[in-house]
Amino acid sequence: RFAQELAARAETLAAARRMERVAGELLARPLPSLPLPGLPPGVLVLLGAVPAPPELVAALIAAALRQGRALILKPAPRAPVSALVLVEAVRAAQAPPGAVNLLQGGGAATGAALLSAPGVAAALLPGKPVARVPLLQAPVPVRPLAG
Repeated sequence: RFAQELAARAETLAAARRMERVAGELLARPLPSLPLPGLPPGVLVLLGAVPAPPELVAALIAAALRQGRALILKPAPRAPVSALVLVEAVRAAQAPPGAVNLLQGGGAATGAALLSAPGVAAALLPGKPVARVPLLQAPVPVRPLAG
């Protein structure tokens, strides 16, 4: 079992490196390196309240993969296509199935339900700071990240 976990971890790290390369080529610029310290173990939710810079979102996806985390990407309603492009980059990087999941549509109610889902450990909010008062009462840690 340990050997299987080690092999899976190595594959996830390799997928993170491929994701950084593929997304960097796609966006025609290098991705910033983003550590994600201090977050509890479990699934990360990447909530887009406003369109975030795609290189920031791609870097967060790569960082989650480096940590061996599953990620749910819930993009801003005004940026659904850029999220699809990034998910295609994840596929091209051969990330393990289910490592990155895309949830399109919905609004505040969808985001609140997502943050209350079993297994969700924390939420990241990339992009410009906006009023996120309902998120202050989220059952998981919420970390804003300026783009």
